[in-house]
Amino acid sequence: MKTQWIYGAGWLAILMLAMANVSMADLSDGLVARWSFDSYADPGHDDSGNGYDATVNGATPAQGIWGNALSFDGVDDEVVTPLFSGGSTPDAFTATCWFKSDESNGYLFGKYDDSTDTGWGVVLGSAVADRFQIIVGVGDGDRTSLGTFVNDGAWHHLALTRDGDLWDMYFDAVHDASLDLEMLAVDMLDSDLALTFMQRADYFTAGFTSGYLDEVRIYDRVLSSAEIERLSVVPAPGAFLLGTIGFLYSGWRLRRRKAH
Repeated sequence: MKTQWIYGAGWLAILMLAMANVSMADLSDGLVARWSFDSYADPGHDDSGNGYDATVNGATPAQGIWGNALSFDGVDDEVVTPLFSGGSTPDAFTATCWFKSDESNGYLFGKYDDSTDTGWGVVLGSAVADRFQIIVGVGDGDRTSLGTFVNDGAWHHLALTRDGDLWDMYFDAVHDASLDLEMLAVDMLDSDLALTFMQRADYFTAGFTSGYLDEVRIYDRVLSSAEIERLSVVPAPGAFLLGTIGFLYSGWRLRRRKAH
């Protein structure tokens, strides 16, 4: 009887872990686009089902935070999405991704146009090397807010939210930087460019960033800090599988011992 109870409790624990792992990656409310880059044949496929397939130029498949990621050479690789072109950045949105890079300067994502000081982006370096910053164009220049120092070549999760004039950045689920345009008494002027990853959208032969990109998500709402934290948790399918096998083996041994 005791053996059966232990065995049943173990199965319940495994089921709860499985459900928890699924929920970490299942935030579908307001999801506009999701690019997992898992498909070799069509890495730019929009997994949200909304049809916002991205154009992958040059980047190649690599091991990701889970599944496949894309590797960028820093020379001419980029991902161009069909979102936010023509000055259509929404007043409320969230953009999240996993990345790793050892660059001191570069461009993670956005649609900033330096020639007109319009649009927005998340930049690595620019004002301070090795340090991420939010950059927003206001027509006669830009406004920035500095965040974390990082170029360690390890996987990190980054989220950018916009709620009207307020821009917030989260690094590995920790609030890292804010930019309040209302407090600065300026307005963002949007660019006509589309949302681009790992390359400045206004550069044609420069501005490319080397590194890796995985699990990109765009939402039409501002995610809470708790939701961003859920997206930053890495499921451990290998450890989970090994634990499951170990538990099943232990249960088999207990039942076999009881039978004898």
